[in-house]
Amino acid sequence: MIEEGYTQEVLAKTVGVALVTLNTKLNGHRDWTMPEGKRIAKTLNRTLDELFL
Repeated sequence: MIEEGYTQEVLAKTVGVALVTLNTKLNGHRDWTMPEGKRIAKTLNRTLDELFL
């Protein structure tokens, strides 16, 4: 996220989730859905494997 120049607020808006939701998921308190993971990967120019494995 930082490497691509995104703040949590901007990434949340780009992916279509609330900032609180993004923060909760980044901190491992909730799981990502597949569509969210795909949107994040596309936004950050990464693969799902790079982000989640």
